[in-house]
Amino acid sequence: MNDFLQNEQVHHKRDQSGQTLLEFVMLLVVVMTLSFVMLKGVNSAVADKWIAYVKVISWPSPSGIYFR
Repeated sequence: MNDFLQNEQVHHKRDQSGQTLLEFVMLLVVVMTLSFVMLKGVNSAVADKWIAYVKVISWPSPSGIYFR
């Protein structure tokens, strides 16, 4: 009976051996995706604010400001 329990535990550990790595990789992909999405949204919002500030500051100037 004791041998059966030990064999069952070894078999269970062998089945779960790659699960931690798989969970880590999946979590890493989710975190990276969220980071890129948030970074893209924040960068475009910050860039739009800076362009608005530059236009307000340079408004009295007769020369135009062109952004690339």
